[in-house]
Amino acid sequence: MEIILPLEPIPCPRPRIMTRGKFAHAYYPASYKKWKEAAAEAIGAQIQDAQPVAGPVNVTIECAVKRPKTTKLSHPKPDVDNYAKAVMDALTASSVWSDDSQVIRLVVTKVWAETGSIRIAIYK
Repeated sequence: MEIILPLEPIPCPRPRIMTRGKFAHAYYPASYKKWKEAAAEAIGAQIQDAQPVAGPVNVTIECAVKRPKTTKLSHPKPDVDNYAKAVMDALTASSVWSDDSQVIRLVVTKVWAETGSIRIAIYK
């Protein structure tokens, strides 16, 4: 299964903690939730009525990040594992699989590009 998302990749941020009285509550920023919903919707449109993937799977993710006008970096800054976490969360939210613990092999790359996009390959 191959999925191409015409979205700018974003790294998964660390959860924020809010305390109220004796209780603490972890949450993600609204911008991340909005991106994850858009990604899950785009994934759902491409897989439509496909059944969730069962059993162990291999996943390859390529994040093409829009290059800023000025940078001295040879590659995008955030860590690849943070990009992967965001994509895997979106795949889980769109019911590609029941849980990302099914992933037994994960290859993630990040590159500069003219426009942002994410290419995902899922295979047995």
